[in-house]
Amino acid sequence: IPRNIQLLPTPRGYEIVQQPIPRLKTLRGTPVKAGPRIIQNTNSIPGFAPTRNTYEVEAVFNVHSQSQNFGMNFCVAGTNKVVVGYDAKTSVVYLDRRASGNVSFSAEFPNIVYAPLKLAGDTIKFQVLLDQSSIEVFVNDGERVLTSLIFPAVNSLGFEVFSKNGETT
Repeated sequence: IPRNIQLLPTPRGYEIVQQPIPRLKTLRGTPVKAGPRIIQNTNSIPGFAPTRNTYEVEAVFNVHSQSQNFGMNFCVAGTNKVVVGYDAKTSVVYLDRRASGNVSFSAEFPNIVYAPLKLAGDTIKFQVLLDQSSIEVFVNDGERVLTSLIFPAVNSLGFEVFSKNGETT
């Protein structure tokens, strides 16, 4: 995904911030709006049924406790999924592609990538762009970015939200 990269001052010093270029918004189709909802365990989003793994998701989660682990499952079918989430206990965002589909071609491919993120408040914002064999995760307007190749089956089109160790909104 083409992106803007900036060096910006933060309370922790200067940091690199990355965001998708604004022109990508012209590619958006009709949005599906889920609105605020309480998430406990794993839930699907009514009305969101992609026909291809080429879409964008914007989601804001509220952190209700320091033991929570919550996020989204992409490319879901059977036991396959790509997991993007936040672990409040360890203050990390993560992208887990261990069950993302075809992972057997290399022992190093099925992995989880992490990025530390101490939240300034009680919310976290995800912007996720999925494009068949890649996933790009922009957290808190590009404060953290995770990018990965994935090889899901063509029928792995499900999408879910989840919250473990308590509910989130």
